Order: sequence, then structure tokens, then C-alpha cells
Amino acid sequence: MKKILTAAFSAAFVLTASSLFAQEEIFNEAFNGPEAITRFDDVMPANAKVAEKDGKYFLQVNVPADNKSKSYSVKRVIPLGQVKGKTLKVSAMVKADDVTKPKDPWNGIKIMVYTDSPTKGKLWKNYDGLFGTFDWKKVEYEVAIPEDTLVCQITFGLQDSTGTVSFDDILITAK
Repeated sequence: MKKILTAAFSAAFVLTASSLFAQEEIFNEAFNGPEAITRFDDVMPANAKVAEKDGKYFLQVNVPADNKSKSYSVKRVIPLGQVKGKTLKVSAMVKADDVTKPKDPWNGIKIMVYTDSPTKGKLWKNYDGLFGTFDWKKVEYEVAIPEDTLVCQITFGLQDSTGTVSFDDILITAK
């Protein structure tokens, strides 16, 4: 009897713990072909494209030196019913080539979640301080989405910087 109770308690604990840490997939983009761009909400800027190298596709944004003071990006609106009152985990593989250091640390390479809430106001959460030249690396962070948010979107690109940034394996989950 003691073994049965122990087994039942263990099973209940595992089920409870797994539901506490369960994450719902909100957006997953591995850029498996040029049509991947259709899953974003913006018209692709002229200097952004789904690029291919050695059979691997990825989103690439290139900003020439004479356009430094602009923002070049693609956006994806995130359905509110999936994220209100939850914490989003944003993860992406990023590669940079000669991305200049922006004046403000929240600019440069953008992997930014934007929300607007009556109680919390506007929130821009980005993985700050990304610039320079580096090979593919995983970038991730979490952001709490207010229960009363009216807008939630994610932006990928460059702002107030020049150079080339590439994105792949974008994953957004909510818990």
C-alpha cells in the first residue's frame, strides 16, 4: 500500500510540475524557404530578404552606411489571446557582420517585443547591446505581457545602425 501511495504521489507531483513549466508555442520560424517571409506582417523592406547560403535559409537585413538613422525591420503581430498575462520567451539565432554601435543601447540589432497596455503603457523589450561582427549565436530573453495589453508584436531588424544582421530559428513560447 505504501508503494502505491508513493507512486501516486510521485505521478501527481510530476503532472503538476510539468503543467507549471509547460510552454505554448506562439511562433516558430526556421526559414525553410523563401516563402517564409509571408509569415510576417510587413511588406519586406528593399534591404531585407530571405537569404540562402549552403542550402540554409535565414532572414537578412542589410543597412548601408548612408541610411544609419532609419529603422529597417519586419514585424509579426502576436495574437493577444495567446499571450495576455503570460511570460513570453523569445529565442533566435543571430549573426552580425559589421553592425555599427548605435547611440542608444536599445537600438542596433532588434529582436524586440512591443506591447501597449492601458495600465502599464507602452513597453519595448529588446535584447540590448548587440552590434559588431559575430558568428551565429543564440539570443534569448523573457518578457511579461500585461493582462490588459491591446497590442503585442515582435520586430526583427536594425535601427540606427549600419551593417548586416541575419536571423534564424526564431521561437516564441508563452508560459
